[in-house]
Amino acid sequence: MSLQPTGRFLNRRGPLRLAPLPRRLRRLVLGVVAAFAAAVTVAAMPGQSPPPQAKPETQTPQQPTFRAGANLVRVDVYPMLDGAPVRDLTRQDFQVFEDGVPQTIDTFEHVVVRPAGTADIEPVEPNSQREGNALAADPHNRVFVIFLDTYHVRVGGSHNIRKPLIDLIDRVLGPDDLIGIMTPEMPATGLILARKTDVIKRGLTENWVWGRRDATSRLDPVEEQYEICYPQSFTEPGQRSQVAEEMIERRREKLTLDAIHDLVIYLNSIREERKFILAVSDGWQLFPPDSSRLLQAGAPTPPTVGVGTTGRLTTTDERSPVTYSDCERDRWQLANQDDQRYFRDIFQEAARANATFYTIDPRGLPAFDSSISDTPLGSTSITPPSVDSAILATRLDSLRALANNTDGMAVLNSNDIDTGLRKVVADLTSYYLLGYYSTNQKLDGKFRRIEVKIDRPGVNVRARRGYRAPSAAEVAAGARAPAAPTPVSEERAAVDTALGRLAPLRHDTELSVWAVPVGTGGATHLRIAGEMPIALARRDPWRQGGEAAIMVTGAAGATLAMSRVTLAPGAWTFAADLPLSGAGQATDCKVEVRLSPTVRGAATVGQSLRVALPGPEPPVLGEPLLFRRGPTTGAAYLPVADVRFVHADRLRLEAPLAPAAAGLAGRLLDRTGQSLDMPVTVSDRTEGGQRWLVADVSFAPLSKGDYVVELTAVSGEKTERRLVGIRIVS
Repeated sequence: MSLQPTGRFLNRRGPLRLAPLPRRLRRLVLGVVAAFAAAVTVAAMPGQSPPPQAKPETQTPQQPTFRAGANLVRVDVYPMLDGAPVRDLTRQDFQVFEDGVPQTIDTFEHVVVRPAGTADIEPVEPNSQREGNALAADPHNRVFVIFLDTYHVRVGGSHNIRKPLIDLIDRVLGPDDLIGIMTPEMPATGLILARKTDVIKRGLTENWVWGRRDATSRLDPVEEQYEICYPQSFTEPGQRSQVAEEMIERRREKLTLDAIHDLVIYLNSIREERKFILAVSDGWQLFPPDSSRLLQAGAPTPPTVGVGTTGRLTTTDERSPVTYSDCERDRWQLANQDDQRYFRDIFQEAARANATFYTIDPRGLPAFDSSISDTPLGSTSITPPSVDSAILATRLDSLRALANNTDGMAVLNSNDIDTGLRKVVADLTSYYLLGYYSTNQKLDGKFRRIEVKIDRPGVNVRARRGYRAPSAAEVAAGARAPAAPTPVSEERAAVDTALGRLAPLRHDTELSVWAVPVGTGGATHLRIAGEMPIALARRDPWRQGGEAAIMVTGAAGATLAMSRVTLAPGAWTFAADLPLSGAGQATDCKVEVRLSPTVRGAATVGQSLRVALPGPEPPVLGEPLLFRRGPTTGAAYLPVADVRFVHADRLRLEAPLAPAAAGLAGRLLDRTGQSLDMPVTVSDRTEGGQRWLVADVSFAPLSKGDYVVELTAVSGEKTERRLVGIRIVS
């Protein structure tokens, strides 16, 4: 990539690597995912039809008659008078124009949202993301997304907004509504829409420490890289350099705007009607391009020349994850990003996508933008009041602009946040659904502007602003499409499950654990691998090594195994092989690992996981152990518990095999389950009477992203597959 400071370099994710969710916020988001696993579809009683999804007006809504070659357009309309919804309008009160041409309203319906607790029968709960998206496509089901801007909310703000958000959920959500949670660290395609509001409310109550704006010590690996490349000021010890500080701020703002943009695009792909996004944020500075401070900063601290693990001269410190060329590339790109223009593009895209933002400043009535907690310990640098005031005004203006330009509302400058959110509730309790067949039959793929007028003085109308007409190619492709959607295959479901195990990955994980059972019944062993970040292992107090205490328990807490393993000085991985006693008919066990540094009095780290145990019949192919070889390991393969890799790494998988297993094979799949033209070398070996499948994979040709390694073995007529999700981070 060119380092010339021209044009717009930052693509959708570009070099701004997406950081995993912080621990507490991950629990909140995964709670929504867990709700799907626990959800049970409630069927209607015999002879009883399901409850209606909305309460229409007394006049029965007319169903459209299909017209060959016509384009039916649905328009949702929210009329307001003196801050309250207008509920007594009829079809004759509305006029609809498309690109200035009057249209005939073919369908008309008034929807009054049922408040929470009014359902006669519990509404159907989606059991998957696909089912949630299908329910979202129904215009009677409103869709809400709570966007928690982790990068631009302090811990105090995330605490302040906890109760008002829960009260808002109780007031505004009806039995037919769908809701999801998203953060800048999440891809929009991972959004889960559900009706399990109790899960979200409990998550907001228990895991409210998600604000990261004032958590200067909670940097992700890329931000730590910036600090290393552009070190602290010698004149002000303890203070982050201005270059690193601005790079971090610009990167966080870009990641947030990227996430908002992607969310709008994704929601538009699953639903034409209005989407409501409750954005909780302190606002954004909207950095302009060409920052002289970044452009004139000069090159990062140069690396030294040395001998690498291959015996060749290199300027890369293979013991460190820092890549100095990446720092320099990011500096140029971040200096030239234009967030002001990007922001305008976003709310224009949101208006076209029929997405409405309700922006909420969790600070209430802020007097200053910066706080004492934002200043690193020992620093004497304080933001001048005039500069602080200007930044505060910019942040508040950005929140207003996003709300005002998408027909929403900004809840700002008030310590009574709850009152502001009550207005949001009143804003959304009633709306009208109109449908018309467009008189413009051209298949040109162009955007068509919609305008709705009401023949009643003083009524403020908010409605869908337009839509993109289909192109001839899209219509032809649709005609060739199957009449019914193809059900998800077992193979694809297995790939999705393997990728789902990557969801807990996060940048602040201090200990990862991987465990694999070997054998059956009373002869089961548990192979355990533990791994901590290399950067953490080389800091005090861990640089002197440590000790891992391992406990395996079964049903009712019965102890199946205990052991202690030494972590050598400078090491960051360890492994153990524990025979399980008294496992009997247990179907699973719990593995708990507590890692303590050698230094007395230092804090420990821990991790736990549940492991499924094999039954009386040995599997043809067991779960694999993972090993890594790369710049950080030299020529040795070390145990892997953290499944994030870099391009220079090689992965080895070792899975227990049945004695008669044959047909050994391995493939590398992309996240859609498609096989990649990448070799997976497969062999087998026997050790201590146990046969093992051994597979080797190189990541050098792969781009950043999520992948799945598939292993296969056959015994007689029985074929078994094991899939392992992995993530390439750089």
